[in-house]
Amino acid sequence: MYQPVGITSGASSFYVQPASGLDPELFSGTRLKADVRRELLGAAVGFMRQRYMGVEYWLKAWLAGSAASYRWHAGSGMRDVDVLLGVEWVTFRLANRDFASMGSKEIARVMNDDLRQNLWPQTKEWRGQYEVTFYVNAAEDIRDISPYAAYDLIADGWTVPPTKDAPVVPKEYEVAVGAWHDRAKQVVQRYSHMLTGVQNATSPVARVNAEVGFRATVAQAESLFNEIHQARRASFTEGHGYADWGNYLWQSGKQHGWLPALRQIKEFAEADRKSRDVQTYGVELPDQDVLLRRAALAYRNSA
Repeated sequence: MYQPVGITSGASSFYVQPASGLDPELFSGTRLKADVRRELLGAAVGFMRQRYMGVEYWLKAWLAGSAASYRWHAGSGMRDVDVLLGVEWVTFRLANRDFASMGSKEIARVMNDDLRQNLWPQTKEWRGQYEVTFYVNAAEDIRDISPYAAYDLIADGWTVPPTKDAPVVPKEYEVAVGAWHDRAKQVVQRYSHMLTGVQNATSPVARVNAEVGFRATVAQAESLFNEIHQARRASFTEGHGYADWGNYLWQSGKQHGWLPALRQIKEFAEADRKSRDVQTYGVELPDQDVLLRRAALAYRNSA
């Protein structure tokens, strides 16, 4: 059921002062705790082994992002843990001949859709305080995307050690993000206004008209969230990592409170679609990510 949402200032790792040490739940000093490393690496390797051959020869894995930094304490609620996966593509294709005709970015996209659909739900509330997400980078070396920090889960050591220095972003980012603030706030405010219109409709005709406008606004909010989320994904797969524009926009949205509001609207919409699918068809219909992955795999098998 749709509910009102509000814009409340939050906290982002871009804007907080560094802590004196790394997250004590994850690290002992500057060394990742053995059980943390075992669980995160085990989740990634176990998932990949169910789908691909020769994982031990081509898979790389890093703990990255704010969880591996001195700004791990930013925000409240579930804290983000990003596990970035690398692939030695030549070795991967030798072990998985069905993918020989697909480009690295195509394969990474298939993998990421699969991870998001089938692994993320299992680690959404990891240890009761972390939301763990897994991404495959098109680049083989994580240093190519300039991460803020990156701990190698396989080698058990830092590839990019964390620093207490503030992230450096171009001045034009600060100017450009203002337009996104205004756009997002307008969408959230319109959503609340349209929801009130639906709830207060006094006749069937008025309700139908109100619902048309409301669903258009929901679609706009979903599209905007997806656009921003895709930009952040690109920051950690093809861009310049933590200080990239896509991640800066994401972090700024968290700080100013409109990103969580957009996420809530998207979650309401997804729950509503699933409910209507079950009522109409008796089952949940596959979403676009699942359909995309099936199409890619069909293409692979027919090549």
